[in-house]
Amino acid sequence: MKKQILVLAALFFSIAPSAFAQETSDAGGGGSSSIGFAANTYFDIYGYFGSGSSLVETSANNPSLNQYGIGMTWALNTGGFLSGFGMEYRYIDHASDFKPEDGSYKGERFIPVFLTIGFVTSPFVVKLDYEFVGDYILKNPTVSGAQVIYRNPGGYRLSIMYELWPNTLFGLSYEDVRYRDRLDTANGQIGLTKGFKLSNVAAVIGYAF
Repeated sequence: MKKQILVLAALFFSIAPSAFAQETSDAGGGGSSSIGFAANTYFDIYGYFGSGSSLVETSANNPSLNQYGIGMTWALNTGGFLSGFGMEYRYIDHASDFKPEDGSYKGERFIPVFLTIGFVTSPFVVKLDYEFVGDYILKNPTVSGAQVIYRNPGGYRLSIMYELWPNTLFGLSYEDVRYRDRLDTANGQIGLTKGFKLSNVAAVIGYAF
């Protein structure tokens, strides 16, 4: 994952300086992007497919997981700089076969709100999301019949998207989230010293207004 983070960081810092120049030119009437600086707000809907790793403190099994999601972002657009929030639903499944005795991590997660900042500089949209809510609910119970939920997440996602066609965005994202508590109906909630970590790289497609 370190290579993906470095690639996305390099793209971020290579694009960021042009935002200042783009702001000046668009203020003078230029700019071909249909999601540029004319609007006072930014709104998008998106879907993505990601694949990545997990780090499970309570098990020696660290499965690779696929994540499928749909979501939306709303933000104030101040001279091309974005600040706002979003919401998202995702489905999580194993990327490969797993042993039943190791447990299944198939599940779902609803994020009712996350915070986002970023910028629009034609033809790029860059967003950095901060995630602080959204339980990860495992679909299958344990061998004892307990329901397992990972709670109290904290993490971020960096997305870099390109406006390939008017309003239509394609790009990549990297996400790193750590859950601090594990709740099951048999043993109650326990704190995790190292947490339960999920990270993934995803392909993103969206439509922006």
